[in-house]
Amino acid sequence: MKTTADADEFLALQARELMIYVDELVRRHIVTRLDSTAFETLSRQDAVTIEALGTQGPMLVKDVAALIQLPLSTVSSAVSRLCARRLVRRQTLAADRRNIQLELTSTGAKVYAAMLGAGLRTARTVLDALGPAERSTLLAILQKAMTAERLDC
Repeated sequence: MKTTADADEFLALQARELMIYVDELVRRHIVTRLDSTAFETLSRQDAVTIEALGTQGPMLVKDVAALIQLPLSTVSSAVSRLCARRLVRRQTLAADRRNIQLELTSTGAKVYAAMLGAGLRTARTVLDALGPAERSTLLAILQKAMTAERLDC
């Protein structure tokens, strides 16, 4: 009979295994998305910032930080790098000069489109390796896991 300690240890092992798989998928997803060598040094924080602005449109820096769940200081550093690469534009709002609005430049929008296209290709590759029933099961499990994660926050 398994003890609670054995069950906890097994769950910890499975959690590490899941983390490895997810990290590898994310690494492949980000690396594959960046076809241009000009963007090969784009960090994970830079990529999620571009993704947030690409999906949501212009946003305040603080709202980007809240959406991608990173500290404001981390997002500010990413924004500085992205502005230097001319992928993101900063604008101080006249109504409240403490608020900085961000938006993708035309080059940033092209990078986002390339990231999105490659992300969809990656997802398709993962799903192509599975049968129809396995795809449905995987998506149901991921949906359940994401719901549990949101409730835990």
